[in-house]
Amino acid sequence: MALSPGSRLGPHEILAPLGQGGMGEVYRARDTRLGREVAIKILPAALATNADRLGQLEREARSASALNHPNIVTIYEIGSADSTFYIAMELVEGVSLRDLIVAGQIPLRRLLSIAAQVADGLAKAHGAGIVHRDLKPENLMLSNDGFVKILDFGLARVFPVRSESVSSDSTSDHGEVAGSGIAGTIGYMSPEQASGRPLDFRSDQFSLGAVLYELATGSRAFHRDTPVQTLAAILEDDPDPIASVNARLPAPFCWVVERCLAKNPADRYASTRDLARDLAGLRDRLLESPAEARGAGPVNLPVARTRFVGREKERKALSALLDRPDARIVTLTGFGGIGKTRLALEVAQEISDRFPAGVSFVPLELARDADQMVAAISRVLGVRESVGQTLADSLKDHLASTARVPMLLVLDNFEQLQSAAATVADLVVAGARLQVVVTSRSPLHVYGEFEFPVPPLALPDVENLPSVERLSSYESVALFLQRAQAIKPDFALTKENASAIADVCARLEGLPLALELAAARVKLLTPAAMQAKLQKRLQLLTGGALDLPARQRTLRGAIEWSHDLLNESEQKLFRRLSVFVGGCTLEAVEAVANTRDDLGSDVLDGISSLVDKSLMRQVETAGEEPRFVMLETIREYALERLAAAADEPITRRSHAAYCLVLAEEVGSADSGIDSAEWLDRCDREHENFRAALDNLWRNGEAQWGLRLAGALFQFWERRELITEGREWLEKVLSLPGAAVRDKVRARAVFAAGVLAGAQKDYASAQALLTESLEINRETDDKWAAAVSLNALAVTALDQRDVASARTLSEQNLEVWRELGDRAAVARSLSNLASVVKEQADYPLAHSLYEEALATFREIGDATAAARVLNKQGDVAREQGRTSEARALYEQSLATFREFGDRWGTALALADLGNLARGRGDLSSARSLYRDSLRIFQELDYKRGVAQILENFACVAADQGEAKTALSFAGAAAALRNALGTPLHPAEQARLETTLEPARRLLTDSEGASAWVEGWSTPVEKTVEAALGADAG
Repeated sequence: MALSPGSRLGPHEILAPLGQGGMGEVYRARDTRLGREVAIKILPAALATNADRLGQLEREARSASALNHPNIVTIYEIGSADSTFYIAMELVEGVSLRDLIVAGQIPLRRLLSIAAQVADGLAKAHGAGIVHRDLKPENLMLSNDGFVKILDFGLARVFPVRSESVSSDSTSDHGEVAGSGIAGTIGYMSPEQASGRPLDFRSDQFSLGAVLYELATGSRAFHRDTPVQTLAAILEDDPDPIASVNARLPAPFCWVVERCLAKNPADRYASTRDLARDLAGLRDRLLESPAEARGAGPVNLPVARTRFVGREKERKALSALLDRPDARIVTLTGFGGIGKTRLALEVAQEISDRFPAGVSFVPLELARDADQMVAAISRVLGVRESVGQTLADSLKDHLASTARVPMLLVLDNFEQLQSAAATVADLVVAGARLQVVVTSRSPLHVYGEFEFPVPPLALPDVENLPSVERLSSYESVALFLQRAQAIKPDFALTKENASAIADVCARLEGLPLALELAAARVKLLTPAAMQAKLQKRLQLLTGGALDLPARQRTLRGAIEWSHDLLNESEQKLFRRLSVFVGGCTLEAVEAVANTRDDLGSDVLDGISSLVDKSLMRQVETAGEEPRFVMLETIREYALERLAAAADEPITRRSHAAYCLVLAEEVGSADSGIDSAEWLDRCDREHENFRAALDNLWRNGEAQWGLRLAGALFQFWERRELITEGREWLEKVLSLPGAAVRDKVRARAVFAAGVLAGAQKDYASAQALLTESLEINRETDDKWAAAVSLNALAVTALDQRDVASARTLSEQNLEVWRELGDRAAVARSLSNLASVVKEQADYPLAHSLYEEALATFREIGDATAAARVLNKQGDVAREQGRTSEARALYEQSLATFREFGDRWGTALALADLGNLARGRGDLSSARSLYRDSLRIFQELDYKRGVAQILENFACVAADQGEAKTALSFAGAAAALRNALGTPLHPAEQARLETTLEPARRLLTDSEGASAWVEGWSTPVEKTVEAALGADAG
């Protein structure tokens, strides 16, 4: 019978229906005796008098009630009321695993947690002699507090317990599904269950394997068009290799799933406890990073420009506080300019050896919400968003792995991020040994926070002035003297100026930034003159800004005083420079701050004046153009002045225009996009590019936004900032004005498509690249259409759709021939040859390569010709003509080296290494791989590093060094996972085949341990190990 809300079933008040199916109805109810909410399960009306179903319901209750485990639903009671038999059980608030699968890809961290918990619950049941027999996503619930619960033991059977080992007393199925005589759910039952043979606990292992396969890939392992075909697949077919469906999965997890899905029960786990132990170990090891594997952690702190003055008491107190294990969040509070950042950095440097997982400084002045804060932290730590999870989740995973040993984060300038305080607390929870030092004008107000107020520098008593020698020991005076002498080296504290200097320090209340600004005036003003001017300025302040704390009014007064001493032209320059983020060059200043030639003075003179007055700082790095940076507290004031002036809109637009022109210049084909100089320049302007994109997006400037994002495409691709690039492109493409189907949109959707393909998001890549092709054809841009055709061909080839790739490549070649671009024709011939090679049409491939080679030589493009030679070497190698392949590779290598093409050099060295490995010369292979790896490291090309580490894994496997092989493979997989660029499924399959002999040399646990060791070891250490590997 159906139960309605408000009705009673024994002592239970029915509150609401939760769900129903053919086997039962479930309701939310309240136990009126204990005042708790429960779940009530009854049979549907049609089965309420069916003796078999009643027995099944009772068996479910008795089976589950015999088990006390956090991952098995708790049975409170079985009972009967008004002729209705019911089970009262734990109410699990959450979602079923079916709901999770429908929602989309599940993050790795959650996937491993779910797998380990289900296996642990099953191990408990199997240890008690109970086989579930109906494990499926619908019978597994993920509670809101993260626990997985196994439900519905209605088909469970009991077998004799003999240490959970296999016996002849295996159970036989008697329940039926859809009149077939087979108990269970088609698609998740084991082969022995599907065929009606006797079964034991290993049948549940197969079902778990099917569930995990679907959780990890979103696809069922044995789904066919009809139930009969599905049953046949379970009995006869192997599922697609799980790694080929989701290449981002850790290999040991794939091994576990494949073992569970073995057709023969003898090839599965002899004990489910062993299965649970393997999954738990994998979960824990992938989230840890042992201190002994790390050694000394990296210290990522900005270099101090001046000697630290005073604060001995505060330094010792802060150091002692950070030595306490419960001081997980320490907030240095005080208004801007009090010296919070400098104190935090000084102490962090002093105690850096306490943190083997590293010390990192994260500037947050540009962040405005929790997402931007997470992005800033992730950039510093090198964390990239993984497909299927947010960047915040990726960061938490990273911290869970890295901060298993002490780690320190310094989050600077937090005051505008109060709404993100809870996120900081979440990060601390994720990283077990993470400590966070925050600098902010106010505390975060989160649980466990330690507030550390930063006082002003110590002041002398101006009423009882000490001796000159004693006066110089006061912190405020010492800082004033240090900064004054940096401006005027002969400046000294004397009996004549001591009183004025002490009074200046006192009037500025020992505020470090205010003292620096005042000291910057010693060239023009004597201490006495400075004293008089400051007195006037601070008196004027008493009538305004009363909502600010007294000392903050003093600081603002010092900044305002410095500003008011500037002439009109300098003031105009000062406020306009506030639009730059992360500094600027002199060229940028001229382009942005004097666009209309209305500055009224020479830009260089103005910049020099601002630097002299400590309102700007000049930063020089060897071999680079000087950059000018504004301290954030001063920049805040400058931004206020800009907002109050009439020139803000034009200044911000000029900044965006400068960034656009710069990006289009450095992103042009003529700028040498492979050069380190090009990449370094983009790196230096990265924050300005971001600020410009943000401004254009917020103001709906679609055309400029599309142009800027399109121009930055190659920078994002080369620096492997794939996720960032996709996010910006998605933002600007979504603007209303971006819908116009013109060349600008075509370039942007092309860029988005290529970046999507880099992350193996082929559906998005196909759609975006197809749109770019359509627009290019509509606008009759044949050159761009040819480029889109080539990208579509690459996407098709990556998906192993070789026929489509060939058709697209032939169309691409036809367009280039029509345009008469000989270099492009040659590239297209080479690309088409690579496609037909995949069809094993080697004569045609050879002919096409020869035509491409001849063309490149005729037009004098030696490095392009060398690339063709390299590809011809690939053909010769695949056909077994190793001597010819070696000669071709060596010829291409010599050309790359002659013309300084380091990229080509690294690739040719890797190919020669593969050839050496193929002929069994493993010593030469390692030497060549090392040379290639060094170049990829210098180029900072991480995908190349991952490729070479995989090659080292193969060499180690060939030599029988099983643990080394799997460790290298794990390190490469971790790097690819961080980049969001997994191996192509076919490449992954080849790698797994090569590593299979190494796996067989180890137990499953040993193999998984070796692989995870590589995954959790910092890639720098793995690279060091590879470079130091014994060449013999």
